[in-house]
Amino acid sequence: MEPVTDPPVKRLVNLYRIVRATLDDGALDQLIEGHYRITQICLAIVVGNPTFGADLFEHILTGELKSGTELRDWCAAQLSKPDLDVRAGALVRELPFWLDEFSDWDAVREAIARVARFSFETGRVVGYQIAGAERH
Repeated sequence: MEPVTDPPVKRLVNLYRIVRATLDDGALDQLIEGHYRITQICLAIVVGNPTFGADLFEHILTGELKSGTELRDWCAAQLSKPDLDVRAGALVRELPFWLDEFSDWDAVREAIARVARFSFETGRVVGYQIAGAERH
């Protein structure tokens, strides 16, 4: 296997290893059984465009988006925004192709909570959501 030298790819691989290392046995079994794809997609969003990831993750964690269908509709609405940057646009165009992986919405929310802490932008969203949940 060739060593990974591209910095974003290296960061993605390293973050995936960190996520795996933090899981207990049950969560690791779930990850191995197929939830790794959700985790990888969420990590790619964090590495590829953390600002866009923070916006998307906030919509999911607050319950504004509750299903893959709503996510697909949200992506379509994002594409019509004139101020959408190129990298966010690329992510928005790709996400609908991965919606089959997002069929278990609880697993999506868990993956987001697990990976969002690896970026300042997305980490603030998760920190805010956790703080809000503790107040209720």
